[in-house]
Amino acid sequence: MVGADEASDVSVASDQDKPDPPDAVHVSRVHSGGVATVWWSSNHWRHLRAATATTQFLVRVDGRVMLRPASARSVLVSGLRAGPATIVIRAVNARGLSKPRIIRIDVPASVAATQAEMLRPGATGPAVVRLQVALHMPHANGVCGATTAAAVRTFQLSRGIRPTGDAGDRVRYLLNG
Repeated sequence: MVGADEASDVSVASDQDKPDPPDAVHVSRVHSGGVATVWWSSNHWRHLRAATATTQFLVRVDGRVMLRPASARSVLVSGLRAGPATIVIRAVNARGLSKPRIIRIDVPASVAATQAEMLRPGATGPAVVRLQVALHMPHANGVCGATTAAAVRTFQLSRGIRPTGDAGDRVRYLLNG
């Protein structure tokens, strides 16, 4: 049991202690195949370097998450699908996460990555094997059956996607990103 005197020694990181977010986030024009460059700027660079060598940037692009070192200022993103995409960048270190910087872009269908075939129960072939491997299934046999559909539903639930059991474009994008 912790006494009152001991409890007062515990410190909780306030918003002042957390790292500063990037000042601005930018996205290049989306090129053929859904390829774009995301870059950010920070006037707090010297502060980041002085504060801790473990500060990193957490970059989330349309559901895919990447961790970049504090010295990085950009990331190349591929496979963007047609329609809206959300990009979120936060600084992170041992004291916590900064407030997010969010930018939303619309990816034109003319340059978006090609839609993948819908994989439903009954589907077979190499695309199903790749799906099963990405889902870390113990037996990748190339047949989309009840077990594969259940694994897809579990993955969909973990990502906040309606659990249909069908591995469409969105599921395969998130699995392979």
